[in-house]
Amino acid sequence: MKISADKAIHDTFFEKGLEKGIKKTAQKMIKKGIDIDVIVEITGLTREQIEQLMKEKID
Repeated sequence: MKISADKAIHDTFFEKGLEKGIKKTAQKMIKKGIDIDVIVEITGLTREQIEQLMKEKID
């Protein structure tokens, strides 16, 4: 049971790290002026998530 819990924790942190990396990549793409539809296609993020990242960079 301990191994299963450790794996679940590892998987959670891995997923959070992966998501953070994808968002950082999207932010770089935004800075380069890449079209939102292209960012959606490449990163798998939603248009709403990308628009939120755009707002966060402005604030």
